[in-house]
Amino acid sequence: MTITNQPTGKKTKKSASSTAPNRLPSVRERRPALAALAVLLIAGGAVLAGWLALRQSQTESYVMITEKVLDGDQLEEGQYAQVELPREGVPFVPFDDLENYADGFAQADLLPGTVLVEGMLDDRPDLALDERRVGLDLAPGQYPPGLDDGDTVTVLLRADSGEVTTQTSGRVSELEEADTGSGAVVEVVISATCSAEYAGFGDGNVVLETRSPRAEAVTCVK
Repeated sequence: MTITNQPTGKKTKKSASSTAPNRLPSVRERRPALAALAVLLIAGGAVLAGWLALRQSQTESYVMITEKVLDGDQLEEGQYAQVELPREGVPFVPFDDLENYADGFAQADLLPGTVLVEGMLDDRPDLALDERRVGLDLAPGQYPPGLDDGDTVTVLLRADSGEVTTQTSGRVSELEEADTGSGAVVEVVISATCSAEYAGFGDGNVVLETRSPRAEAVTCVK
């Protein structure tokens, strides 16, 4: 007689358990992950808030034009205001440095809303179309003592014999002491008609004489 072995109940139970689906994580097991995510969100928000605060602190007060300033006009009080802008490397004029530009002349038309940039103002007005700047290296005796920027002068051109060959009215736009310590380098604004005449002679032939601002201007007399 043949005897067939029957599977025991223990083996059947083990086989059934091996095919059972995986168990879902409990709520308790998910809580650490949620807590970690919350910590990351809080930390990220703090970093963002700090970055925004830092950006806000990296601003500076600059000068903004509020009324139109025409080319060549002098900047006056009431034509500008203070504006806060980020520091982006643009050479805007800081409001604290306004005293260095307050008497400056516009080098172009400045419209309302324009933030002043270095170079928009100069301590001397733009030249007229019929004017030229002439640089002269003068020795003592070729210009009056006490000569200063803005002074009106008569510019005389002398021949080697001492005779005056050309004269014109002008104004001193800039004066600096010569590097040698004797004499001065003087920049004079004169009529464009005469500029070529003075360029053709050495500085030793040029003499500046003080002229009253009320005196009649001489364009160019040869």
